[in-house]
Amino acid sequence: MARPDRRPVPAARALALAAAGLIAASPATGAAVWLAGVDPVVRPHMAGAGPGDFEQLFQARAPWERAAKSVAVFKVSTQYLRSAPDAALGQMIGELKRRGIAMGFEALMMPKPGGCGAGVEGYSSPGDILAVAQRVKRLGGVLAYAAMDEPLSFGHVYQGPQACRAAVSDVAAGLAANVRALRQVFPDIRIGDIEPFSGPAAKGATVADILAFAAAYRTATGTPLAFFDADIDWSRLGDDDLAPLKAALHAAGIRFGVIFNGDPDDATDIAWTRHAEARFEAVEQRSDTAPDDAILQTWMVHPTHMLPESQPGTMTGLVLRYARPVTRLSLHRQGDALVGRLGDASGAPVAGAPITLWTREDSADRKITGRTLEGVVPAGAVRAIVALRINTESDGVGGGAITLGLSRYREGGGPITERDLLAGPVGDRRLTVTTGQVVARGAAPFAVTAGRPFTLETPFAASSGLGDAGYVALIFLGVDGREIHRVKIALTPGRQPSGQAITDSGGRFQIGRPTAGGKGAVIEAVYAGDGRLRGATAALR
Repeated sequence: MARPDRRPVPAARALALAAAGLIAASPATGAAVWLAGVDPVVRPHMAGAGPGDFEQLFQARAPWERAAKSVAVFKVSTQYLRSAPDAALGQMIGELKRRGIAMGFEALMMPKPGGCGAGVEGYSSPGDILAVAQRVKRLGGVLAYAAMDEPLSFGHVYQGPQACRAAVSDVAAGLAANVRALRQVFPDIRIGDIEPFSGPAAKGATVADILAFAAAYRTATGTPLAFFDADIDWSRLGDDDLAPLKAALHAAGIRFGVIFNGDPDDATDIAWTRHAEARFEAVEQRSDTAPDDAILQTWMVHPTHMLPESQPGTMTGLVLRYARPVTRLSLHRQGDALVGRLGDASGAPVAGAPITLWTREDSADRKITGRTLEGVVPAGAVRAIVALRINTESDGVGGGAITLGLSRYREGGGPITERDLLAGPVGDRRLTVTTGQVVARGAAPFAVTAGRPFTLETPFAASSGLGDAGYVALIFLGVDGREIHRVKIALTPGRQPSGQAITDSGGRFQIGRPTAGGKGAVIEAVYAGDGRLRGATAALR
C-alpha cells in the first residue's frame, strides 16, 4: 500500500503483503485501516437513503489522494461483487491496484440450507460465493480478504423469521464449502469473522462465544480465523469490555479489529463522523484496547458521501482524521487543583494545547443543559412530534430521574415551535421513573417541510440510570400519519464547562478547583485535537 511518507508500493507487492497478513499499518496509529461504504447496489434498498458517490472513488483523479495512502484494505459487499456492471467493477479493481490498496469483501458466507435463512443477513444462495470469486478473477482482481457477515449471530443466535438456529458446529460446517470455494480461486485469501460485541451485559456474542466459534471454524475448515472484527453497540460498551476480547484473540493467534462508525439516528454526515472519530480516539488511547485493524465503515444512511477528503462529514475525510497521530492525556488531583499532561504516542510533550475541563453531572437535580439535534426533514414528511420514550425498547431497561425543559424546534431561520413533554408547572419539571417503568409521552404534532434543515433543542438533566433506557425523539410522519423516520437524543447525563488551561513546554497543565459539579460528578479533561493531532480525554470521579 501507499504510506503517507513513502511512494506507493507496487500493486503486485501490496497484494502479496495483504495475502501474507503483512499489509502496512497506519504510521500514526499502528493499525491497518480498512475503508467501506454503501455501494449503489445496496443503497437503493435502504429506507431514506438518497444517491451516493461510491463509484466516484474509482474515477481518475478522484479527490482522496492523501486518504488513499492511509488505506490498507477497501471492503465491498458481496452484492456489489455479484451485481455491479463489469465496467464499474473492473474500474474499481484497476483503481485499487493502481493505488496499492488490497481488496476485501463482506462475505455472505452461509449457504442457505433450504427451509431457513431466506431473507436473513449473512446467507447467500449455494454457489454465489464461488461465482463472485470467479468474476473478480476474470476481471483481473484479487480478493485478499473475506470478512464473514456475522455467521455466529445470524446462523446460531438469531431467532426471528426464517431463523436456522443451527448448532455452532453446524454453522462452521456450513461455512466450510464456501471457504473451499474461495481458496480454490484465491489460495492466499485471509478469512475472518465479524460479530456484534458489546461486553458481558449486552446481547452480542461474549468472548467465550467468539472463541468457541473460532475453534469450531478451525475444526470444520482446517484453518484458523485470520481476524475478528467487533461490530460494537457503542451505547452499551463498558470501558473495560474490549481489553479481555483483544487479549483472548491474541492468545488464539487472531487479529483484533474494531468497526468504527456513527449511529443510525445521526441526523447529518458530520454528526455521524464525529461519533466515529470520538470512538476511535477513545479506544486507541489505551494500548490494551487499540486494534490491529481499524475498519471505518458505514452501512447506514449517513454519511451520504465518500468524497472529497477535504470536506468534513465524508468517509475519506474521516480517514484523514483517523490518520492523525494519537495523543495521550492524564489527569489527577493535587491538593485543590487538577493537574495533568498531554503527550504524543511516544510520550513527547505537546505544548501550547488548549485543555478544557468538563463536569458530567450524574443527577437530575443539577443544572439542565441543552441538547441539540440538527438535520434535514426527510422526503415525504409533513408533520412531526416530539416524544419522550423510557423503557419502551427491547435493548435497554433502567430507571432514574429526569428534569426536562421545553423542546424548541426550528426550520432554517423560521419561527420556533415549543413543545412540553411533561405538561407540568414550570417550577416542577422533574419525572422519576422506577426501573422498567414504561414512559411514552408525545406532544401535539406540528407541520414540517420536507427538504428543509431543522434544529431541535431539548434541555434536560438526567441520572445515569436512564442512559440506555430512554431518549427524546423527533418523529417525522407522512401524509398517512405513519412514521417515516425518527432521530433521538439519549437521556445521558449532561456536562458543563468548568475550567480551561494551556499546556506548557513539558505538556503539563494545572486547573484550579472546578467551577461546576457536586458529589458524584465525573470530571473530564478534554483536548479536542486539531488538523495535526488527535484529541484525547482523561476522567476522574
